[in-house]
Amino acid sequence: MSGGVDSSALWVEVDRITKPTQRRVDREPESADWLAGLADDPTLLVCDVAAYRAATASWGEVPSLWRQAELALQTGREQQEGGGSPLAQRSPADLDLMELLLTIRESMAWQLPGRGITPRDGIPAQIRQLAAHVTTNEPQHVAWWTYRFGQWARMLGTYLRAIDVGPKPVRLRNAPCPVCRTRQVTLETDLGEIVVPPILIDFENGWIRAATCTACSAVWWRGNELGELATLLERSDTPTQAAC
Repeated sequence: MSGGVDSSALWVEVDRITKPTQRRVDREPESADWLAGLADDPTLLVCDVAAYRAATASWGEVPSLWRQAELALQTGREQQEGGGSPLAQRSPADLDLMELLLTIRESMAWQLPGRGITPRDGIPAQIRQLAAHVTTNEPQHVAWWTYRFGQWARMLGTYLRAIDVGPKPVRLRNAPCPVCRTRQVTLETDLGEIVVPPILIDFENGWIRAATCTACSAVWWRGNELGELATLLERSDTPTQAAC
């Protein structure tokens, strides 16, 4: 607390972004013999619950949200190596995450020097520098920065979950298949027949996997083939957009 202003909520959000956390991970005993030995211990009339819990639980470190985001994008770059334009084939969640990290980096780049603070190495350290300065010297801004850090933490968590779950397949509106020229296909669903665009984009591990025509089964795989498809669609007189 500084100047009578409670900054505990601000530091909760800063810690979420910048600090790893410890999480309890339950696991099975290594062998049935261990349980038998515990139950038969002559010093114990019954199996000791505390001893069992201590033996079957461990603690693992969960990286900070910032580190998780860096790792998620690094994994994507490794998967992309050797195949076409990275940005063109990133999933929507990847692009959102990249944009948010850039926003935070740019914010630190002018927030700290603007206050006469020499930035430390690494964005987490810089965020903590800014938080410490605000709580000490700008108590009137604590509430605003609590909101901002909290917003960044929520967005990081949301985009990371979206990458873990994976984006859903999307269809390209107003995009006839360059092979069969089909503009619409009819699909049977639980709710009856629906009419949709023919070209379906699906994803794998957060990356575009391929584009497929539902009508003629033509496929354009990630890499040069997707680039060729984009060129063909750009030549169309009708603008193309993604449809959920």
